[in-house]
Amino acid sequence: MIRELQLNNYQSRKIREINLKNAQKMMAFEAKHANNPSELEKCINGVCKERDVQLENLLSTAQYSQYYSFRKTLNSYDREYAMKQRRQDSKVASTLVAQDKTDAKRSFPAPKAAVIKETSLKN
Repeated sequence: MIRELQLNNYQSRKIREINLKNAQKMMAFEAKHANNPSELEKCINGVCKERDVQLENLLSTAQYSQYYSFRKTLNSYDREYAMKQRRQDSKVASTLVAQDKTDAKRSFPAPKAAVIKETSLKN
């Protein structure tokens, strides 16, 4: 996208931020509406429309026209990226879960109880 639209550094940074936020939203919708494809599609289309508005405000007229002509392809890339991230996150989460009772045991000492000692004030 950066090369195709010949974005400057500011635009490139903002586009990355927008794309990351939208991918995170899509991942959240994927998790929330995994069993309801029609609702998921509606939510993802809403994210794409929101992105179009943000990009229209960021890009020049010529850049936005060029983006608009190939946005369906870019939106499909976004969806694939969100799904890939979700799969990757679930793999990481499964490795963090203890595999058996030995893994689940503490590897650090239990905290000791605090002892409060009274002292007398000397004048």
